Amino acid sequence: MRKLLSHHFVYPLQKIFIVPWRSLCFFICFFSVILFADQTTYIGIKRFSIASPAVDYYQSIDILLFQRLNFELLPQGIKPILLGDTLPQKCIAFVSGSVEIIDSLPYLNFKVSGSGQTEREEETKRLSLNNQPVDAIVDILALKIRHFLEQNITGKLRISSTPLDCDIFLNGIKIGTTPAELDLEHGTYAVQLQRTYFSPFKDSAVVLPGRETILSASMQFHGHYLKPWIITATLFTACAIAAQVLELKFKTDYRDLGPETEKNDFDRLFNRYQAANAIKVSLLIPVATTWTISAYHFFQNRALKKEIFGTPIRE
Repeated sequence: MRKLLSHHFVYPLQKIFIVPWRSLCFFICFFSVILFADQTTYIGIKRFSIASPAVDYYQSIDILLFQRLNFELLPQGIKPILLGDTLPQKCIAFVSGSVEIIDSLPYLNFKVSGSGQTEREEETKRLSLNNQPVDAIVDILALKIRHFLEQNITGKLRISSTPLDCDIFLNGIKIGTTPAELDLEHGTYAVQLQRTYFSPFKDSAVVLPGRETILSASMQFHGHYLKPWIITATLFTACAIAAQVLELKFKTDYRDLGPETEKNDFDRLFNRYQAANAIKVSLLIPVATTWTISAYHFFQNRALKKEIFGTPIRE
């Protein structure tokens, strides 16, 4: 009996509840890997080749360069990585070098190359190591690497606005306020500027490696929304005027009745007059309210313009 119950009830329940839970756990793990995957890009440092034991003093120059770059604020958060036999896929540039003896003097042949995404794919430099401390050479190499990344991997985007202090959204993400100077990877970016009492500004900016793109926005002031209140006030006023016209007409109609007019006809015309009068009176309150709010917003907008732009307003 127990086996029969397990076969007909327990096993189906396990299939209903356990299998979906396993699938749910699988999808949670899968999307967690995607969401929290390392998005860092790297510049790979290959081991430098040393031609002669006479320059052993520079044997660890590649490791010192790696350590130095870890403290350097590289564009776009690029990080250095020491490369072995395998090359990681996230390297956007590579550094290599060799130390050789030329005319009894040590020289460093230094090369920075891109991964095919740059306009200039390679930059080389030869440095004399004669009586040069390692730290000074490493500082020079770090500057060269930073300059290469700024010229070939990233570009500058300058964003300004009138007025200033507008929130900047880059591809939907808030990154600061105007004015701003941004170091960005080359590409097209959706730029949106927002500020209270101003209409949003939307545009796109193309950032090219080693170049500067300038985006200047003139924000359109709207202040407190005045137009809906004016439209509402105008509609209420038109209705009140129509009610006033009807009231005058019905008043004239029932006053022009002669003494021979039947009571029913008199009551009908008088009731029309009273209804028109009641509608007119009931509309006076929203008319006064909406026009008062409209006037308040109008003068508030003038004060806001003067406060934001700092100049008197001439209409």
